[in-house]
Amino acid sequence: MRKYVFLFCLLIVFPSFCLANELYGTEIIEYGIYKVEDKPKIIPNSEIPGGIQKKIKKSVLITNTDHIPAILNTKFGIRYLIKGKPDGAQVKTRTKWIYPEAGMRDPDTGRVYDHIEYSSTDRIGKPQYSGYSLEEEWELIPGEWILQVWIDNKKLIEKRFILYKPSGRPTPPSSP
Repeated sequence: MRKYVFLFCLLIVFPSFCLANELYGTEIIEYGIYKVEDKPKIIPNSEIPGGIQKKIKKSVLITNTDHIPAILNTKFGIRYLIKGKPDGAQVKTRTKWIYPEAGMRDPDTGRVYDHIEYSSTDRIGKPQYSGYSLEEEWELIPGEWILQVWIDNKKLIEKRFILYKPSGRPTPPSSP
């Protein structure tokens, strides 16, 4: 009997653990070059070039494009929506950035990356931003960059960007 009372209490106190999320699909709302309007949260991550991941809360699209100039301080990515029920429920996602064929070499470690992956928690029905910030010279790799968002073994989104070296002396986008 105690076991049933305990289970009943769990159902009352923690209903989100007992209800399965129902996912209908995803939608890319916008993509391109962004301006970040807040100070990012720094997360150490030894599995990515440079060793840190930045969590952004507020970003604004400044140019809708999939052709990205390989210029320092350029931030690019997507804003997307996970559709389903219950609205606002948390879902664990995995973001994967696939670099151009030659890969990216981190000069501090000597490691060459063909892609990076990191996990985050998104919310159903709430717009999410996923992006990349070109902060080091060695990150300015022209070619096709692919952004994917996954839940478990299911790819939800894939967006391809073409990074190119601009001719002349470009002005980097303004950002904080």
